[in-house]
Amino acid sequence: NEKQALGFYLSGHPYNSYAQEFSRFARRKLAQLESSRDPTVVAGLVVSSRVQMTRRGKMAFVALDDGTAQIEVSVFNELYEASRNKLREDEVLVVEGRAQFDEYSNSMRVVADSLLSAGEARARFARRLELKLNGEVATLGAHAACARLRSLLEPFRTESGCAVRLHYRSNDAVAPLDFGDPWRVRLDDALFDGLRDWLPADAVSVAYA
Repeated sequence: NEKQALGFYLSGHPYNSYAQEFSRFARRKLAQLESSRDPTVVAGLVVSSRVQMTRRGKMAFVALDDGTAQIEVSVFNELYEASRNKLREDEVLVVEGRAQFDEYSNSMRVVADSLLSAGEARARFARRLELKLNGEVATLGAHAACARLRSLLEPFRTESGCAVRLHYRSNDAVAPLDFGDPWRVRLDDALFDGLRDWLPADAVSVAYA
């Protein structure tokens, strides 16, 4: 509640926990944006949004902040109507669009072509979820460790999800184990929270193309 109380984030920007991972596809920080005719991908936290009526219908203006800068994202009517549930304050938003300099505001802005939640962005750009099991097997035993992993993955299984690779290490063997298609998973924040509550932080990662 730092932002509500103080008007800014005191202990660190919330997007920082996503910045390193998402830099694999949102390669430019907001402070580094330059005008370009080519599409770009940017990401940050929704700080605010407002909607106004135009001759083409509703249009949203979203303030996006990644801790390095804040820019305005223009969202035209059709995209706004399809994606309005993603424009939640303090939620991560990934934007595909075109960056341009706005002379009126003397700042960069992005005209959005598509809007993705954090989970949708991972599904779009990820190759696989990579997990490591080392001491957890020795502590719990192989059967219990497998049961724990199954219980964490089960709620997020989906045919259209991301592939899973398990890197297993014991005193006797080291092996990468690729899970079959029935164990593809949806890469929601809730899945990462559950896995990281059990496994070390460096044992849970996403491999991007």
